[in-house]
Amino acid sequence: MTAASAPFPESDFATSHAAHKAGQIAEAEAGYRAILEKAPDHAPTLQFLGVLLAQKGDPAGAAPLIERAIALRTRDAAARINLGNVLRDLGRKDEAIRAYQAGLALDPGLHEAERNLGGILEEEKRFEEAESHFRRAVGIRANYAEGWWMLGRFLARRGRRAEAGQALRRARELDGGLFDQAMKHGGTLLGRRRFADAAIAFEDALLIKPDDPRGLNNLGHALAGVGRHDRAEALFRRAVALEPGLAEAWANLGGVLLGRGKAAESIATLRRALALRHDLGAAADMLAKAEAQLAQAPSP
Repeated sequence: MTAASAPFPESDFATSHAAHKAGQIAEAEAGYRAILEKAPDHAPTLQFLGVLLAQKGDPAGAAPLIERAIALRTRDAAARINLGNVLRDLGRKDEAIRAYQAGLALDPGLHEAERNLGGILEEEKRFEEAESHFRRAVGIRANYAEGWWMLGRFLARRGRRAEAGQALRRARELDGGLFDQAMKHGGTLLGRRRFADAAIAFEDALLIKPDDPRGLNNLGHALAGVGRHDRAEALFRRAVALEPGLAEAWANLGGVLLGRGKAAESIATLRRALALRHDLGAAADMLAKAEAQLAQAPSP
């Protein structure tokens, strides 16, 4: 039976779910809500409306919908995993862990659930358990690039560099886009001025490409935002050493130097940035400030 010939609400759900998967969020939400007006206990619609709300940044609205779906279909493993994701976003970590465990008890083959459970256990400093779940994720699906990346990141944070390198190389072999994904995520967080979270994302990116000048520059920017100016300065210097034409890194280095009272060096650095790119308005402003600061400095 096709979606068009299926009875309500399955036909309408199939249409709305297809729109959801295609990224047509407004159309999908309207469709889901219309279904629930007529069939308020349709469990798939409850679940995926909850998923959609979570994707829109409303986990508080999502949780009760998915909980209702689970009450109606108690053996739906995916619904329990989706609930775990929402509870994690709400900071209800113990409940999230239980939801993941319940989902995996119903379906032990959910590799993404293993990865998510490993991630939250790592946050809770339950490291041995976390590692076992990361390894289960790639054991279930050997070509799971993000699982290998998460395992590699975990091992790197534990100082187990040789094992981390093996996992991260495997991740790169499977998906060359992981670095760009981490950089994009960090950039979004940076734009929201969530500097500490952005720093974590850029550090993750640099696990994949440790000598990428733009990654180093972005990490320096994030760390400067949380007041770690000494490390930021070192990262900016490394970025321009690797790519002398990276104007943004020269500008960021100049800004950090100015903030640390090194006006003369800041002037030279900012002039270098503006020679490379004349449109860096912030660099021009910092240069004027540095020149004024130097002019007001007492003579030796």
